[in-house]
Order: sequence, then structure tokens, then C-alpha cells
Amino acid sequence: MQDSTRQNGFETVFQNSKDGLAIFKQGAFVDCNPSMLQMVGLTRKEELIGKTPFDFSPPQQPDGRDSEEKGLEYINHCLDQGSVRFEWVHQTIDAQPFWAEVLITKMVVEGEVVIHTNWRDISEKKELEFKLAE
Repeated sequence: MQDSTRQNGFETVFQNSKDGLAIFKQGAFVDCNPSMLQMVGLTRKEELIGKTPFDFSPPQQPDGRDSEEKGLEYINHCLDQGSVRFEWVHQTIDAQPFWAEVLITKMVVEGEVVIHTNWRDISEKKELEFKLAE
């Protein structure tokens, strides 16, 4: 497969995925797809660029741990091991919480380390789990 065909294919998948996809480097978002914007309640990519994943997280996760501290552990694990998957409570720009299954993957793009993030909204699944647990 030619590089341009591959690149166009990846761009199409990135833009059309129903999961929220984003790229961040040095801790801040540098790109995202429309689904990511919709998940966090934004309308323009420029509103997300420069923000961190912790701008879309409550101060603590449900286990009581500090979101930023716990998130940095996952990021460091990703950088060491290449990838990590976990569940996380995120929030929209107006502080509405939602559960996500998050997959972060280390990538090297043009000689620079970046992290590809994939957020899949699992709020309905978590709600059913909580109801079953009751």
C-alpha cells in the first residue's frame, strides 16, 4: 500500500470514528476528531487544542484518587509499555460526568513521541453494572 493511500485511510478512520480520538504531546491535545468534540461538549477543534485530559476530568476518580496523579501513572505506563487500557470518569466542558473506556497508545510521528487517545463512552454499560450490583 502506498504511503499516501495509507495516510488517507488513517485520516478517514480518525475523522469518522464514533469513538473520541485525539492526539496529545507534552501533556496537551494537538488534534482530535469530531466525536471527541461532541463527547466533551465543544464545537470547534481550537477549543480543545492546548487543553489537557485533566481539563475534562473531575478532581477525583470514583476510587477517591486524584485524577491528575492517577492519570499521569497511566500515561507513564503507556510511555514505558507502549499502550494501556482503563476505565475513567471524564466530564464535559460544563462538568457533566461520563464514563469512558480509554485506550492510550504511544506513537512516534516525525521523530516526536505523541500519545493517541481513544475514548469510548461506556456510561450506559456502567449504569447497568451499578443497577445489577444493587
